[in-house]
Amino acid sequence: MKNDVGTEAFRQGNYVQAQSEWTALAEAGDANALFSLGILLLSDKSGLKDEKVAMEWFAKAAALGNTKAQFNLAEGYRRGVGLEKDMAQAVVWYTKAAEANFVIAQYTLGILHETGDGVPKDYALAIKWLQLATDQQYAEANFALARMHALGEGTDVNMRLAGLYAGYAAQQGYAPAQTYLATLYLSGQGVPKDSSQAISWLMKAAQQGHARAYVWLGNICNDGNGVPVDTTRAYVYYTLAEKLDVDKELQGSASRFKFGLALRMKPEDIQKATQLANDWIVGTQPPLYAPTYTIRKPQSEAAKPAAVSK
Repeated sequence: MKNDVGTEAFRQGNYVQAQSEWTALAEAGDANALFSLGILLLSDKSGLKDEKVAMEWFAKAAALGNTKAQFNLAEGYRRGVGLEKDMAQAVVWYTKAAEANFVIAQYTLGILHETGDGVPKDYALAIKWLQLATDQQYAEANFALARMHALGEGTDVNMRLAGLYAGYAAQQGYAPAQTYLATLYLSGQGVPKDSSQAISWLMKAAQQGHARAYVWLGNICNDGNGVPVDTTRAYVYYTLAEKLDVDKELQGSASRFKFGLALRMKPEDIQKATQLANDWIVGTQPPLYAPTYTIRKPQSEAAKPAAVSK
């Protein structure tokens, strides 16, 4: 009950009261209160920020088996937040949380071993942890496995499985997977070539403000791939990708495409497209339509790739 009082105080911005409530419980060995104190002392808005002490609270909660605290302690060691950077310790705590079925820790370990970020590159371990995360329907893990099958990392290149994993992540609403799946439909890799399906998935990703989806929609409108050529609409999409400013390389590509379009557009069409882009609200559906397509989760064949440690 007192922990609930601390939580309510935190939600209302009464951070000193929250600290007092949680400290009393933490001193009695309450793992949730210990974790909550760590969160409080990491918060910029609390006025009580102290990363070193936050990690001390997380360490105590982690020792009591709190998986969220174990993950945050691992992040502290990995990123040097409140602690000296120490990847060996980070992996220890990520692993404890992952073995306790904490899905974000499973995904993180998978990505670390896939990329070799601070740990030996090991595709077998990457697939193991990512597969466990996909069993909990973690979209990013499905997309990571799609990428590994497409690249042949720890398994033979298998674009069909890449498409299945990407499709499942896309259905979970993960915008990068939706855009990637669309590119597979455009090229016919792993899935039937189908521009209407590509447009459908790009719309979903664009509605979430995914810049790469806007670039692809611009390309489709510019090339007339499954839709009539529409340079005005293409200009709108390139402008939106450019304005999102989340990826400098992508932003540069959008700018170049837009410049090329402008050379063959009438001034009044450029003005119209610019106004449309300025009026656009991220989160609204792009003005293209195609039916959606249901994709099932990969089954046992996809769950048991021929992994090779590297």
